[in-house]
Amino acid sequence: CGAMVEPPPSNVPEIKVTPETLVSDIPLPKSYREAVTGPYRKYWKEEIRVELENLLSRKVWREEPLPKGSIPVPGRYVWKVKSTDTGLIAKWKARWIIQGFRQRAGHDFDKTFANVANSYCSHSFSDIV
Repeated sequence: CGAMVEPPPSNVPEIKVTPETLVSDIPLPKSYREAVTGPYRKYWKEEIRVELENLLSRKVWREEPLPKGSIPVPGRYVWKVKSTDTGLIAKWKARWIIQGFRQRAGHDFDKTFANVANSYCSHSFSDIV
């Protein structure tokens, strides 16, 4: 993720979101560049910062030199604006995902880990069942 380069400053006027702004009024960016240069860049940049802090604090990965002849596994952001029951903005979300299907066992990784639901999710699921 350190390879992401900040695009040049945007000439697009920034749009301020009010408490009455509806999620349906917010177009989702199609790329990182669009998110950090578009009219809602202030909100997307903050969510990118939060996502990276969360990934680093959970030790999801660590930066290491790329071995000679290797290609980094590509990734991208998935953008989402979550709404309240009335359609107002509840939360901005920027999720970093990688194309794990491009990894090769024994070359790109040597261990696999199963996804584990947190205790809140597992308790909620057991309450339903």
